[in-house]
Amino acid sequence: MSQTQIAACLGASQAQISRILRGHNLRPSRLFEEVCLLAERQSLGVTAEAVCQNEELIEALRETWDGTAVHARALATVIRSLSALSSPLPSSSSSVLPPKNRKE
Repeated sequence: MSQTQIAACLGASQAQISRILRGHNLRPSRLFEEVCLLAERQSLGVTAEAVCQNEELIEALRETWDGTAVHARALATVIRSLSALSSPLPSSSSSVLPPKNRKE
């Protein structure tokens, strides 16, 4: 995954991504956290813990779900169908590290 692709995915500039990946200005920031989470998702996929910690997603489910198993299956079907709208993350063989830092 290129720096440009990471930037587009996270709504940042390529220069910001480059600084983070080179280790410059690693003060805690939302973008730094998002880059780390993207790398984690790329290598591990989204964990159940990450889902549970996403307050916006949990609140949307709370507001929408009626509590029944039938409705849970229906919501799950709708959510899974939405995956077709997003571009898939690159395979785990791709790297978010700049080419000079990759071990190939």
